[in-house]
Amino acid sequence: VQIILRRNPIRSWFGGSEDRSRVLAMPVSEAFAYLAVPAVGSTLFSIIFEIVDMFWAGKLGSKPVAALSVASFFVWMLRALAKSVSIGAIAVVSRRTGERDTERLVRTSVHALTASVIFSIAVMAVCLPVASHIFRWVRLEDDVAGMAVSYTAVFLCGLPFVYTMTT
Repeated sequence: VQIILRRNPIRSWFGGSEDRSRVLAMPVSEAFAYLAVPAVGSTLFSIIFEIVDMFWAGKLGSKPVAALSVASFFVWMLRALAKSVSIGAIAVVSRRTGERDTERLVRTSVHALTASVIFSIAVMAVCLPVASHIFRWVRLEDDVAGMAVSYTAVFLCGLPFVYTMTT
């Protein structure tokens, strides 16, 4: 941790930087917008990604659209699971930032990212073999279910990246 603290700009980011003072000096509505816009933007980009994905699938026909539509519900569920780690991490990181405890902040961040990777691998290990059964359980046609499983498998392979991105 000491090496990370010496080489990492986290010390200046969270150790009482000018940005922190500037945000604290802002009116509440302005500070709220300053802090909320990145979060809203992130959610907006996720939605835009889904729309663009659906647009291109629409060029392939109705069955790929059906497969993507059903798989999207499964993917959104997996993204919601990612939030279970990230929300806890954000709360603890915020606390460490407020305490100005840089060493524990870095340790908390490393633990959160590690937990996120481990959790994503566990979710991936459970969901990969179960996905085909879920899509057949909702009585999709075999070819549509196969496409939904393929889409979900690709998403699941990138799950560690999705989970660490949200954390």
